[in-house]
Amino acid sequence: MTNCYFNRFVKKMELVSCDQEVEHKLWPLYKHQTMVSVALYACDDNAFKFVEDHNEEMKQIGTLDVEVPDHAVSVDEEARAITVRFKFGQTAIDVSGCNEATRSAAAATITFAHS
Repeated sequence: MTNCYFNRFVKKMELVSCDQEVEHKLWPLYKHQTMVSVALYACDDNAFKFVEDHNEEMKQIGTLDVEVPDHAVSVDEEARAITVRFKFGQTAIDVSGCNEATRSAAAATITFAHS
């Protein structure tokens, strides 16, 4: 996964309110894909634009796998899109990914570390 684009949902020190949602729409990279895997990363440095192997500051914290229609079945790129949503809570971030065409969905909860 060298040099994959880092799609930032929030920046370090950016204020988000409890129950605030941030979402991005993503598409499969290749026509043959029937599954989109979204790797979730955390990083303290707001300047990073790419996920690079062997980068100690970039930490993978989870993955979402969402099914998308086969390109041969649906050439409509919008039908192949997934919406990834972060919902910020007081002690956790709920992350979900959904493809409206297939109704395929995945979810994860990221809990905050307590010190």
